[in-house]
Amino acid sequence: MEVKKELQKRYKNANEVYKDIKDELSKYAVIESTHKEIENKKTKSEVNSEVIRILSKAGIQDKDVGNVASIVANNYGRANKKQRIYSTIVAEYEQKRGLNIYNLIKNNV
Repeated sequence: MEVKKELQKRYKNANEVYKDIKDELSKYAVIESTHKEIENKKTKSEVNSEVIRILSKAGIQDKDVGNVASIVANNYGRANKKQRIYSTIVAEYEQKRGLNIYNLIKNNV
């Protein structure tokens, strides 16, 4: 959208110019967003370490920390990973405790 505004500042026929170049611009936007996603994506081991750190700091028992970290690792990189992780944790630890555990880690998976 910034390109369109900039064109409007510089050209009287900005809408026509934008129509001519918008397909090319969209290609670059897709490439740029994909590049940002790749940069922001954590490795499975980084996420696993982060989950262990968060749960340990929250006072979750060691056996549960390992189990939840394993659940996260097994689902990391899969489609609907957050939903799968949430469902598995709730199934394992029941609704209240499972939700508490999931809420601790959800922003890091």
